[in-house]
Amino acid sequence: MKYSSTRGGYCNVTFEKAILSGFAPDGGCYMPDSIPEVSLERLKELKKKSKWVELVKAITALFVSEEEIPLQVQSALLYKALDRSRFDMDGWVFIKRFPNDLIVNELFHGPTLAFKDLSMLCLAEFVEYFLNKRQKNLIVLVGTSGDTGAAAIEALRGKQRIDVIVLLPKGRCSPIQERMMTTVLDDNIHIYSVDGTSDDLDEPIRAVFRDEKFVDEHNVNGLNSTNWGRVMFQIPNFFMPFFSPHGVSLNERDVEIVVPTGAGGHITAGIIAMQMKLPIQLVTSVTVNDIVQRTVDSGHYSLAESVIPTLSPSMDIQVPYNMERIWWLLNNKNSKQIAERMQEFEETGSTELPSAIHAKMKTHIGTFRADDEAVKETIRHCWEENCYQICPHTATAVAYHYSEEKKVQKGTKSNSRICFATASPAKFPEALIEAGVPPVSHPTVVKLENKATRYMTMVVGEDWETTLREKIIEISKLRGKR
Repeated sequence: MKYSSTRGGYCNVTFEKAILSGFAPDGGCYMPDSIPEVSLERLKELKKKSKWVELVKAITALFVSEEEIPLQVQSALLYKALDRSRFDMDGWVFIKRFPNDLIVNELFHGPTLAFKDLSMLCLAEFVEYFLNKRQKNLIVLVGTSGDTGAAAIEALRGKQRIDVIVLLPKGRCSPIQERMMTTVLDDNIHIYSVDGTSDDLDEPIRAVFRDEKFVDEHNVNGLNSTNWGRVMFQIPNFFMPFFSPHGVSLNERDVEIVVPTGAGGHITAGIIAMQMKLPIQLVTSVTVNDIVQRTVDSGHYSLAESVIPTLSPSMDIQVPYNMERIWWLLNNKNSKQIAERMQEFEETGSTELPSAIHAKMKTHIGTFRADDEAVKETIRHCWEENCYQICPHTATAVAYHYSEEKKVQKGTKSNSRICFATASPAKFPEALIEAGVPPVSHPTVVKLENKATRYMTMVVGEDWETTLREKIIEISKLRGKR
């Protein structure tokens, strides 16, 4: 399996190169040159391997050649990454069923209580494998709207060959999300609190990655969902509902999966799973920061005037950089057209999709928008009906379920629907309290209360790209002395 940039400037790239890069040097995102199909017979065979790790192994092997990482090594890396001691329950992913056909896929039982742990822990081990093999060091740049930074820090803290620079948007994460990052004092972790939105802090990161010479000289990488490995390791999330005893049958067709969406990496993994012949339909749920919904519904990809802070901070994004991956998947890998559209968007803040791409998006992706009032009402409804607390991101998906249930006539049954639960409600007590629901306690959160914090700042008016470059150079020099 080889990889190419969505914008066509870099082709025939190895898996190693794809995951040791952030954005491709042409500004695009790496994608596999082909999407392997999985037959129903193969799915039934995989279902017999009930362990989550075995499912992840089987899917990973479809995208990573044995020449790059032997199967036995892939297996060892994944078992290390997904060691049960790192998870808060006796397992990894849990399907829960409730009255009124509500099915929730809990993906948040990792060390930072977010779905991103599942992919980040795996990616960290694969990245470290290649670094050890090449005897190289790495500097990882991460921009976060909340959960990505904490997951990257937890996966990479203490790793001898890796330094991590995280940019978080000051005051725009939940207090617990922020403390999960700023209380990590390991020498290889470097945190910046930035006076801006998550989209603002992505700009200096993207600018650094465009400087191919600088990136190569200092061996800089990104582990946001711009990184192909993050997307790849999220594909199993869409298979799991078919493999769990509490999930759905492989014989069902058009199973609807509702995905809370920010930068779009998770929904991209869902489209890949669909192209692998998994019998699913996708719905993306968003907040008032609704560029994904507006694009799917109208075909016009354009920035709003500003990012609006919501109760669902990890979804407060107006530049979902995986959108071009979705267009590429749905447009027969037409890199030239993607490059043209993205150039126009980056220059003007808007672009009109070709009718063929727009038509396919509307066919393959449903959309739903939930504002803060809908989120609070959904959290309250779910608690009163099921005595089950959900986080404000998950609530955008469950809100869609409740809205669709109202449309179903008595005596009829709609297709099965799975709502992805992307974070623990324990990380968002403020949102639960606003909804009139008792907050959830969790040992991981309690331990944060009395920990010391450490971080640097980037303030409005400073040249953030220069600050970032100077930090990278400083780390490189220190690495040379160790």
